[in-house]
Amino acid sequence: MRKFITIISILFCYTALVFSNDKIDVQEIISGEFEPYTIGQIEVLSDGEHYLVLDRDCERILKCSFASGKIVETVLDLNSARGDKISKIDNFILSPKEDKLLIGTETKYLNSLEYTANYYIFTIKNNLIEPLSTGGPQYSPKFSPDGNIICFARDNNLFLIKLLFNNSESKVTTNGEVFKMKNGVPNYFFQKFFYKTSSLDFSADSKILAYVSFDESPIKKISIPLFQTSINETLLNQSLLESKSLLYPVTGSHGAKAKVHTFDIKNAIDRVVDLPIDSNTYIPRICFAKDNDNSLIIFTLNRNQNQLDIYSANPRSTLYNLIIRENSETSIDPSQYIEARIYNNSLILKSPREGYNHLYHYDLNGTLKRQITKGKWNVNSFFGWDQKKNIFYYSGDEAGVLKCAIYSIDNREKTILLSNNEGYNSAIFSSDFKFYLNFWSNLNTPPLVTLNNNSGKVLRVLEDNKLLKEKISASQFLPKELFTYKTENNSELNGWIIKPADASQEKQYPLVIIQYGLPSERKIIDSWSSGLSDGSPIENLLVQHGYIVACVDTRSSSTHTGAESFKRLYMGLEDGDEEDIHSALKHLSSLPFIDKNRIAICGWEYGGHTAIMSMTGENSLIKVGIAITPITDWRFYNAMLTERVMLTPKENINGYSNRSLLSRADKIKGRLLLIHGIDDSNIPYTNTAALSQSLIDAGIIFDMQVYANSKSESANRHTLVRIIDFLDTNL
Repeated sequence: MRKFITIISILFCYTALVFSNDKIDVQEIISGEFEPYTIGQIEVLSDGEHYLVLDRDCERILKCSFASGKIVETVLDLNSARGDKISKIDNFILSPKEDKLLIGTETKYLNSLEYTANYYIFTIKNNLIEPLSTGGPQYSPKFSPDGNIICFARDNNLFLIKLLFNNSESKVTTNGEVFKMKNGVPNYFFQKFFYKTSSLDFSADSKILAYVSFDESPIKKISIPLFQTSINETLLNQSLLESKSLLYPVTGSHGAKAKVHTFDIKNAIDRVVDLPIDSNTYIPRICFAKDNDNSLIIFTLNRNQNQLDIYSANPRSTLYNLIIRENSETSIDPSQYIEARIYNNSLILKSPREGYNHLYHYDLNGTLKRQITKGKWNVNSFFGWDQKKNIFYYSGDEAGVLKCAIYSIDNREKTILLSNNEGYNSAIFSSDFKFYLNFWSNLNTPPLVTLNNNSGKVLRVLEDNKLLKEKISASQFLPKELFTYKTENNSELNGWIIKPADASQEKQYPLVIIQYGLPSERKIIDSWSSGLSDGSPIENLLVQHGYIVACVDTRSSSTHTGAESFKRLYMGLEDGDEEDIHSALKHLSSLPFIDKNRIAICGWEYGGHTAIMSMTGENSLIKVGIAITPITDWRFYNAMLTERVMLTPKENINGYSNRSLLSRADKIKGRLLLIHGIDDSNIPYTNTAALSQSLIDAGIIFDMQVYANSKSESANRHTLVRIIDFLDTNL
């Protein structure tokens, strides 16, 4: 349910009434019964021959052979392990010496990304489980390279567990405080948009811990109301309205001040690397190299996110050198710093500097040694470098922008296609690159997991999702069909469409177009994940209600080539996405089986913004619009994503005004439904409240669904019912 945003409240009886004749049951969607299985968490072992996997029951960790895919050993079984008793393994971390595991259990999510857990140390040889710490739940634990120290975060501070000293616990930091200072762990929005859940690392010799501190005291707070949503005996003793405070770095406001620290573990000395950065600079990543100097590699990003600087610092002297600078006409894509890999004296960087994402090989002095991949196509992911054979492994869309295949390339630029199936492929390689696990799906086929050798030959099928295939067949899922359409400037873009089983040229159907995801995020790919959720059960539910459902890419989301992906959105001075959706609707409405007078658009988050914007055009074809948790004015959204595209309001007042729905309320045509949870902490309810007042001021009749508790299971159920009821009534 990755893209289906939880919102709202309860209506069980009504749900049963509305969906009583459907082959797809709403509760099956809400409970995730249409989600595929791709095998559990995997950790690759250093021998090149084996990997560890978390079993489906979450009670065992198994050692499997890369050559055969068969289980060769049960490393941990909770039912027979000695020591502390735990009932479920939520996640595990393998020690560098591969003699211990950190077992995470009793996980409690603070939001969709941040969580704490109780971690336990499992010593494989002794089959013994013992607690990592008894001082409270932990977050983001990490082994030192020698395996003798574990660092973790708790209550905004960092702690060390020294395994050679009877698991003694000591503090690295003491200044951690809620809403003021975080150490080693960034906040929710940083994690969401910079894709890093921790900001700490050990030096290769295990003597230095580097971490980033985040002074959050300048960040503004917002208050999220918490209403009582049930009547019971305890209600009489509770406040009818409570609230919780949340740090929200809104656009143009002050963010966290980041600093890089190095902590000498033996001498307990903390040093600050005094980089030439201002208080608005982001530090999205730090990591140690495995060179003789234990160089600390630091990635920094200016506030406008169009300049990436990479520094190499000495962790003891704190002296540093700028080794690489990447600039963009628009914004730096996060994959450039997240997927960069450090190898001894080398750094492999992905960059779109020539118009497409490709791999570049630098030394740690910043000298470019080689451009590894070339061509008018994109590298999607970098899997690793076999340094003995000088072969690089990656995935890319050389076969077409909707596809993703796995390749290898050697030092003579000889490229070999490794994956066998056309569609979307990803991989996990063995440590010596002799084998890999291939994860494949296409638009209409659930994930297939195979074990392959490094020439691509399939050795064993590990998961084929047979049960899911049977379930979607019994539920009468219908296939997505790809199509292309042309924009006003003659660009050709992609979309998919799902038609009722009885669709014919003689009968016309209403059309619902779906929009979701972040700006520049591709929606149309040849993958089972293309849709609101894997396999598109929500879309198929709409089809079973008699609608044709479609989804399209726009020029801003049709490519992921760094600057190109943002060009249509950058600074908000053009109405690019809405123009492209209008072109897509003109194409679709020309088809004989679509009723051009009955077109709806339904969008989530940024898709909700786009949906409403698409209803404001002079020649809009949209009769009904539904916007779930829409961004209605970018001044109400977080700085990290918004300023990546729009800069700050002070720098780009015209762009912010042009992209504000508040100033376009009087231009909305068609019937509109707004849906939002008052307790939404990602896109504050302010967005919908402000737009609703603008609509009222403009005399526009609209519908609105507001919820006090947007995170309950019943909320998801009610959302689906509300959407379909609104479509049935107004379309």
